[in-house]
Amino acid sequence: AGDKLGQSRLAWCFEMGVGVKQNHKQARRWYSAAARAGDGWASYYLGRMYRDGKGGAKNLVVAYGLFEKAKKKRIRQAGQALTKIAGKISAAQKKQAVNAANKVLKPPKRKR
Repeated sequence: AGDKLGQSRLAWCFEMGVGVKQNHKQARRWYSAAARAGDGWASYYLGRMYRDGKGGAKNLVVAYGLFEKAKKKRIRQAGQALTKIAGKISAAQKKQAVNAANKVLKPPKRKR
């Protein structure tokens, strides 16, 4: 599983290009690992990446689900982010958002 704080910090370094070459795809990977481990801030930052299309496809439904997860971890900024994108997705999409977020947080299958 790893250290969620270390994973989140590594993700931030990749996102910002601090000490490593900026790589949004790697940032998503490490934020995902930290979010799987229960880091609310990682869920929030990963949600921003999905909202903005950094490191992969833009997906507001997944972003909404990740912000919901972060809000449950008492990340105040997640509530603000939810408000900003709430009008951009349908009620049906909002209901599916947490499931969509859970799908992207599944650990990658290991190659044999």
